[in-house]
Amino acid sequence: VLDCMPDDRNVAREMYRVLRPGGHVLAVVTFQVGAKSRELPMASNSRYRMYGSEDVAERFRPFVVDVVNAADGLDREARRQQGIPGFVPVLTLRKCVESRGGK
Repeated sequence: VLDCMPDDRNVAREMYRVLRPGGHVLAVVTFQVGAKSRELPMASNSRYRMYGSEDVAERFRPFVVDVVNAADGLDREARRQQGIPGFVPVLTLRKCVESRGGK
């Protein structure tokens, strides 16, 4: 979980490097709609930050970021298989398929 890592941007860069084009990462994080991401004082409850919808896409660029709530995107069975409770938001970080030959 990225919010529990002191340097989430380095972790994201490494995930991007090793992920094949078209691949994706499901990241379970603390998330707030309508807010900017913010650092938490003294690693509150083992979390270093809370992500916000206002800037999460920029934070994890060049990934394409989607926020998946319980009501959309990730169905109940997929959540069960991954051990993700239904009330927990999930960030989907996708590595786009890169075009070849400059097109």
